[in-house]
Amino acid sequence: MVLYAELGEMNPISEQLAKSNIFGEYWPSHVVSHQENTAVLWSQQPIAMLNVAALEAWVECFIQDLIEKQAAISDVDPTPENTQPTNIRPHMISV
Repeated sequence: MVLYAELGEMNPISEQLAKSNIFGEYWPSHVVSHQENTAVLWSQQPIAMLNVAALEAWVECFIQDLIEKQAAISDVDPTPENTQPTNIRPHMISV
C-alpha cells in the first residue's frame, strides 16, 4: 500500500517539483509525478510496514507536504483556512 494524493493539473510548477524529487534522501520522502495530465504526490514509504505511531507521523508530514505543494502548483498562498486537513477534498488522498 502506498499513500498518494492528487495535486491538480500538470503545469510548469508541477514539472519543476517533479524534477526536484529527493528520492529518499530525507525522511519523509514524497515524490511528485504526472499521471494522465494530473500532478500526483506519492509517499515513498510502504505504509503497511509502519506501526501506528510512525503511520500517524508519516500521514501528518504527508498532509503538510501536500498542502505546500498544492499551494505552489495552484499559485495560492496557504492560509489557516485553506490548509486544514478538513478542507482537503475526500477523493484527494488515497491508499
